Amino acid sequence: MGRKGTLSFVLLLGGIACFVSGFIPEDINWLIITLSLVGKFGIAAAFAIVYVYSAEIFPTEYRSVGIGACSMCARVGGILAPFIASTADIYTPLPLLIFGALSIASGCLVILLPETVGCNLPQTLQESEDFGNSNEEEHGTLLLAFLYALSTSCARPKLLVF
Repeated sequence: MGRKGTLSFVLLLGGIACFVSGFIPEDINWLIITLSLVGKFGIAAAFAIVYVYSAEIFPTEYRSVGIGACSMCARVGGILAPFIASTADIYTPLPLLIFGALSIASGCLVILLPETVGCNLPQTLQESEDFGNSNEEEHGTLLLAFLYALSTSCARPKLLVF
């Protein structure tokens, strides 16, 4: 499935679980806790994947700066998290809705990034800018093949990498 697909999946899983748990009545506490833990799992998995994925996207000469910038943004998110959690004083499920919506949006935006599985990693800034554009026709063909395989009941797409 690749890093892009896996990252998108776990972000969407975590986001949907958190978002849905915000709408569950408070008397069904076990379901809220279960969905919140599924959301926590999704976000923790995304956090682990994003460091590997981001290191592959940045060119070699700027990789340490790129990883440092990503780490800084993650720490800013960690600083803001308690403030978002304090919005529960306004409306109890609001933190779950905010975290869920941000995770769902992130999971959708990851689709716009290039896939790194089976590709030569960029070495220069120009290669990094061109990364993902060179295989646009190939990805379109793979997407069409995947959709065709899903529409036929006898085919099962095992070898397609997104």
